[in-house]
Amino acid sequence: MHIKKIAATALLALAASPAHADSKSEAQFWLTNSVSLPIDDKISLTGDFILRSHPDALDVGQYIARVGVRRSLGNGAALQATYGWFDSRNRAGANVIEHRLGQTLSMHVADFGEWRIDGRVGLEQRLRSTGGEMGWRARARLRATRPLSHHISLHISEELIGALNNTAWGQAAGLTASRLGTGVNYRFSDHLAIGPSYSWQRVVVAARPDRNSHVFGLTIDADL
Repeated sequence: MHIKKIAATALLALAASPAHADSKSEAQFWLTNSVSLPIDDKISLTGDFILRSHPDALDVGQYIARVGVRRSLGNGAALQATYGWFDSRNRAGANVIEHRLGQTLSMHVADFGEWRIDGRVGLEQRLRSTGGEMGWRARARLRATRPLSHHISLHISEELIGALNNTAWGQAAGLTASRLGTGVNYRFSDHLAIGPSYSWQRVVVAARPDRNSHVFGLTIDADL
């Protein structure tokens, strides 16, 4: 019964995303390295270094470096502020450098048997290195996690990303992407975990067919 509730939640979120028969399908590979360094019992420093491939290729299409500060609010809730540097490699022209500021609230939502449901909502400000106005985005994620053994857990998630304004450099207001994903997490110790994953990502592109990305990921988490 609990599994049916999780499946229903994921399907409802998926139904909210756009669907077009003329959408393009592609595959990508994402490698994520995440680090967390506690400063005290409530505050920690965070860091991420992410490599994303070009569609249907193995060469790196985007480099991401992100640092942040996370503060626990208790009862499974936390606030985080981040700065990210995005370097998108353009095969047909100049690379695109983008600076992103983020503010995120994560929280525990509910428990259904062995399933733990958590949510995350956030705002993001995008600044191109070439100048121009700031692009604002909002994102929301719902994730269900269930332990499979003492060291292994399964997770299912749905994330929606939307632009809040139009910009001259190309951001268009409205839903821009949805990500429905699943994966497992294997914890080697209290300080190290690794997790392979798969996500189906639909990217909405103004005046062009949507893109369907099959994203195969690997995440390495280190808690120092």
